[in-house]
Amino acid sequence: MRKDATGGKAKEQRRGGNHNGADNSALTEGALLTVDQTARYLQIHRASVHRLSHRHHHPLPAVRISKRITRFRLCDVEQFISEAQD
Repeated sequence: MRKDATGGKAKEQRRGGNHNGADNSALTEGALLTVDQTARYLQIHRASVHRLSHRHHHPLPAVRISKRITRFRLCDVEQFISEAQD
């Protein structure tokens, strides 16, 4: 964990939380996940998350915030998992 000059956890707070693989118990159904959070949740590489979201057959639904920012709804990720198991 990196600390800023004041001894705080500024970098983690700017990025939206702890990025060391902590549990996802605080996530709600409508939560928007970053690519890194989605990758950790699915236990895959972040590049695989991008590939899954861009494929034509059964893509992982994504929310485009801007040209460079993509988020994933937790409920969509869970539905994606359940449909992949069928």
